[in-house]
Amino acid sequence: MCDKKFSIPKKFIKNNKRVYKLAETADVIIEVVDARIAHSGANLLNYVKLNDVKRIILFSNTQKSDVEQTKKWMEYYHSKEIYCQMLLCHEEKTSKEYQRCLANFKKLLKKYANKKILFISLPYSNK
Repeated sequence: MCDKKFSIPKKFIKNNKRVYKLAETADVIIEVVDARIAHSGANLLNYVKLNDVKRIILFSNTQKSDVEQTKKWMEYYHSKEIYCQMLLCHEEKTSKEYQRCLANFKKLLKKYANKKILFISLPYSNK
């Protein structure tokens, strides 16, 4: 049990409410999540209430993360029927795997060409 008290900044709460209002009207939410902290780096939206919104997760900082752990997170999200993909570093952009993933992602996004898309990323998550 933790005996320390902490407070959540009012600005954070206010901004989270703003994002939630946008999320309620979105057709798809794309989250950019730091692969090093895949679960704790996710946003704080209540997806139970947003059950009709499609969710896509893009993992950043994959070159700095534990690849095996990131793959486990991807398997977890796929089991929840959430599309996720690693954003690979520059050197990997020529690989066949990257090109295949990119083609699949482009194909997925075409389904939402005339839909409302909300991009979410935590501040400084790519540092």
